[in-house]
Amino acid sequence: FPGVWQYTDVEGRPLTGTLVLYRGYPDRDANRPGGYVTLEGGIKNGPYFHYDEGVLLFVENYWAGVLEGPRISYYENGRPEYERTYSGGLQNGPEREYDEDGILRAVADYKNDKKHGTEIIYYDHGRGRIFLRQEYIDGKKHGIRINYDEDGVPLLKETYKDGLLDGVTYRYFNDGRLAAELNYRQGLLEGVLKAYYWSGAIKSESVYSNGRKNGPHKEYYPNGRVDMECVYLNGNPAGTFRQYYQHGALKEESVYDGDTVSSTYFYPDGKVRSRFSEKSRKRVGVEVE
Repeated sequence: FPGVWQYTDVEGRPLTGTLVLYRGYPDRDANRPGGYVTLEGGIKNGPYFHYDEGVLLFVENYWAGVLEGPRISYYENGRPEYERTYSGGLQNGPEREYDEDGILRAVADYKNDKKHGTEIIYYDHGRGRIFLRQEYIDGKKHGIRINYDEDGVPLLKETYKDGLLDGVTYRYFNDGRLAAELNYRQGLLEGVLKAYYWSGAIKSESVYSNGRKNGPHKEYYPNGRVDMECVYLNGNPAGTFRQYYQHGALKEESVYDGDTVSSTYFYPDGKVRSRFSEKSRKRVGVEVE
């Protein structure tokens, strides 16, 4: 039995029956059993009860020395903490986790020691209120993942593929209104990103490529007027940047050319307030009117 413990007597003969285990640590009662294990031919074959100072910690089952069937761990108050199922020594089937009051905290499905299927996590003392629901394949997130508030309103909805964000992600305000929508490809932002005000009006929109801003970027006031607009190239501003007052008049205009930025600032009435240039983030010229 490679990898399987074998219990023998002092003469090396395999034991059969119930073996009582004792733990003689200085801070423990050496006469109090630390566990009971069922043996056949020296190999675990049946239930194994594990104790600490008389408190049951877990119960697991063996077949021919290998974990098989349910395994339950317990809190000190005697209530279950985890319920797991094993097959061939690997975790297979449903897993349940409870708090010390016996309230369900999480459920998940396993296949060959890896999460495979649906996992649900509940709010503490939430009485069945879901905090998170997500899907797994072979231990990797794959499919829809949703976070909820305590009233059951979705706050975040993501799509995964092979453990990476891939697809549209939606973020929501507490009342369920859409706050943002993002696109991912293989874990990186890709395509158009939009953010919204609570009113539903557009707040900003950007274009991403390989996780970096690449293309036009705009931000808006709640009244729908443009707040600022610019273009990004590989995550850096490029070309002309413009920012506006809320009534629509130009507030700032900056032109990016490599490591040089030439900026002009305006008063609300359109008159020039100042001009200056920066090179490598150092101001190289100032003109104030």
